[in-house]
Amino acid sequence: MHVAESTLERALLDLFAAPGLGRLSMLQALQRWRSTGLRDEDFRDAVRILIGRHFLSMRPDDVAPTLELTPAGQARLAAAAYRVPTMDADLEDLRTLRVIRRRQSERHASAWSGADRRERSPSTAAGG
Repeated sequence: MHVAESTLERALLDLFAAPGLGRLSMLQALQRWRSTGLRDEDFRDAVRILIGRHFLSMRPDDVAPTLELTPAGQARLAAAAYRVPTMDADLEDLRTLRVIRRRQSERHASAWSGADRRERSPSTAAGG
């Protein structure tokens, strides 16, 4: 599935949406990213896009690089709920993220149900 740059932007900005989260270590951001259902490669692309748009900066740290919202990034995040001119694109981004999350949960559910079936199969129970 092709994911639009605006969707990647929205997903990464949303990681910083909680109060006080203007800064995340690269590891924290990647861990939060994985809850979006998007791929790790998409994370790399999203970071590159937001740094290129001056919404995000990367700061060196003793342990790992830190991602930090710039003032422009904070303004973009704050304005996300009020962007009437881009409402159609915003809705498409939200729909795409919802579809990706649903696919991810369906994959996890089918993986669990498959393991469950193997444990209960008659050939396994009979030792075969």
